[in-house]
Amino acid sequence: MNFPKKPSYVILSKNWGNCIDFIRKFSVTIIAVVLSCISFIRAFGRGKARVFKLNLLDWLISKPADGSTRTQECRFSRKDNLPLQLHGNKRRMCNFIAMFTGPSLIRSVLSIVAGIATAHAVWAADPIKLPLDRKGSFVKFVGKAFVHNFQGEAREFSGFAELDLRAVPPIQHASLHFAEAKLTTFHEGRDKKMFAWLNPTAHPDAVFSLEKVQLTSGDFKAADAQHPASFRIAGSFTFNGVKKALAGTARGWRDKNRVVVQGDATIDTLQFKLPQIRELVLTVETNVTVSYQFAFELPPEYSSK
Repeated sequence: MNFPKKPSYVILSKNWGNCIDFIRKFSVTIIAVVLSCISFIRAFGRGKARVFKLNLLDWLISKPADGSTRTQECRFSRKDNLPLQLHGNKRRMCNFIAMFTGPSLIRSVLSIVAGIATAHAVWAADPIKLPLDRKGSFVKFVGKAFVHNFQGEAREFSGFAELDLRAVPPIQHASLHFAEAKLTTFHEGRDKKMFAWLNPTAHPDAVFSLEKVQLTSGDFKAADAQHPASFRIAGSFTFNGVKKALAGTARGWRDKNRVVVQGDATIDTLQFKLPQIRELVLTVETNVTVSYQFAFELPPEYSSK
């Protein structure tokens, strides 16, 4: 058998099996680029080349590379190169592609390299941290007492969300920290009693960790402030050194270079081992209603004008 003087081209990874499983998962199956099946012999040796070729034929629809292989491969492809049903019990249809021929080879190789690079960037990239936009965020709460209700807010908090393009919706995790010593009810005397009750020196931060987001209505890709998408969220809240599961609903939308989330939550302070406040003429309910808005900054490449 005469081999061509110029080397044939084979694009493979040392761990090609794992790579193909990963790429196939996202319907971007690409295995090899060669001038002819004969090129496998030079790359692998005759025995391994035959096994590799049979695996290709079992998983892919091959485009005949040249006259010498057309007869052997014709049962796996039509004359017009349209896919047939796969041989065997697997019956898998992959996204095409095994072999390319002629002067288009270089263009095909470049297209595959670009496709692999794009797939890696989209599917294999780590989640992107989105910093909290403090100016576009707020946390307010309402306490109910026997005589009157009172309002308050968190004056100092920080955090981030994670943008994961593989997830739906793409934000599934976030971490938010609230300085307990910076809570206020806008009344100095009441704040002193609140800090004595909270003891922020022992537990300086309250922390909410978002762990799961599920879309319940709306289009999160096209949502805006007038037409927000609705979500069910779940996570954990650590307050007074006690960690508890916390779930609820939220609304979200895109605002140019930011992702905005709004919602309400009810915190039962008894669950966090805080005693109910009782005085001579004042009893404060243990449930505190919290209203929030968090804005997270998108990277420049995801921002819109």
